[in-house]
Amino acid sequence: MKATYLCLFLLFGNLCATLANPPTGAKVTFSKTGIDNMKNAAIPLIAKTIGEIRIPDQQTSLPLAITAYLRDISLKNLNMDAHTTEVSCVTSHTILVAVRGISADLHFTWAYKNLLWGDSGWGVAQVRGASLTATATLGRNADGSASVNVDSGNIDMGQVDLHVDVGVWSKLFGWLIDWFVTTVKNTVMGQVKQQINAQFKAIANQMAADLIKTVPLTLVIPSSPLAIDYALTDAISCTADYLTVPFQAMFFDNTKTPTPCPIPEPAPLPDTVANPADVDLFLSQYAINSAAYVLFSVNYLSYSISQSLIPPEVSLKLRTEEFAELLPGMNQKWPNHDFDLHCKAVETPQVTFTEGLVYAEIAGSCAFFIKPEQVTAVEFKTSLKIKIEVHIDNYKLMGKFDEASLGPVTVGENNIGDFSTDDVYALFNFLVQAAIPQISARLLEQGIDLPHPSGAGLANPALAIKDGYITVSGTPTLPQATMQLSAAKAISQYNEKQALMTVVQAAEQVEQEFLN
Repeated sequence: MKATYLCLFLLFGNLCATLANPPTGAKVTFSKTGIDNMKNAAIPLIAKTIGEIRIPDQQTSLPLAITAYLRDISLKNLNMDAHTTEVSCVTSHTILVAVRGISADLHFTWAYKNLLWGDSGWGVAQVRGASLTATATLGRNADGSASVNVDSGNIDMGQVDLHVDVGVWSKLFGWLIDWFVTTVKNTVMGQVKQQINAQFKAIANQMAADLIKTVPLTLVIPSSPLAIDYALTDAISCTADYLTVPFQAMFFDNTKTPTPCPIPEPAPLPDTVANPADVDLFLSQYAINSAAYVLFSVNYLSYSISQSLIPPEVSLKLRTEEFAELLPGMNQKWPNHDFDLHCKAVETPQVTFTEGLVYAEIAGSCAFFIKPEQVTAVEFKTSLKIKIEVHIDNYKLMGKFDEASLGPVTVGENNIGDFSTDDVYALFNFLVQAAIPQISARLLEQGIDLPHPSGAGLANPALAIKDGYITVSGTPTLPQATMQLSAAKAISQYNEKQALMTVVQAAEQVEQEFLN
């Protein structure tokens, strides 16, 4: 198992644990086009949900001791034109959302009465060319999660055409119906503005909060003590052309106390590229090398090769008589004995990203360990350089070992006398080439998830290897199921609040009528 996790670190690594001011190991940048595409996906859902709001019944007073009522108020055919909606950066941590082309039909029933007469009917208010503007603050919560908060807004109702079906009494008193229509426009449309504005804010905030919750702050690697920290290193920021989210992207041993990594700070990651995609994710080389330090420091880069790990198609037995010609002193001292190869890293491995290439270098040792005596016959020291092929599948970084080259082999501890190291080099090179494909297939095909909301997709993914970092690019797709649940939750909470307010208001009205 440890042998497979050695391979995991070579590709994905494991960063030091969270520091007071940790460096940025990854960035996710959304271009202007990417933001527009996400906005185009979200606005229709928000409009559909706002169309389900319950607007409370209204009551107001008119001349001649007339009380007017508006009931069964419903918003229908609400439409927000996503393509004319704009998202712009106001300050480095504030964005402005301008929704234009809003249209809706407001249906209601009406009635009025005094001690002598009354009338009732229905009405429709047609709203055209309305617009809504809202500002959102981009930030970072205390736990390291992102925050997006729509904190203010304003709506212009545009043109409102009111059609009211009137009865006999209202036709006799034209001035009264005129007053009534004016009252409807002032009272009801004011309520509509308030409702739409509040619900846009509530739904947008609920969607943002629920999406953020699905991005794990800590991602545990199964069957290992390793986890990756995806807390933000700073608040989300924006410019006129893009929006950037900086992550720690730090792996750590989740069984031990976090400690700093004594390795050089990384070079700053870019915020964007010359020809940005909808989303560009940058992963630093520093992240991988920090991982190497952590795994090496907790002695996780040591493993044993026993007979059971030798591929069945390889005719090699780990017994001393099988190596009598190669290591004559070992079979003479321990004839017909089984042995294991105990291998470990002797220095912190290094992973390097260069233009178009990823490779890992590891210095290590392998000892021939005699069973059952539990003694070392001979120890060899060498180094390994592995070329790694990486690719992206959705938001998962994948890879496999492409080729490996062995460095010079030298002798460390020696309890078997003289022998030729030339043949030993050939043996080790044979073992490396035989083991690399199997170890790669065993673990690297699992990959590792890059930061993204649960259920989101990445269409047309592409990967580029640069000096010091990897860029993953593509077109994000929003998790519609999560967004729909968020919108439904927001509208349900609002409608429950409105229903409670209606009950309270009715009780207060009954009490007032009783007192009168």
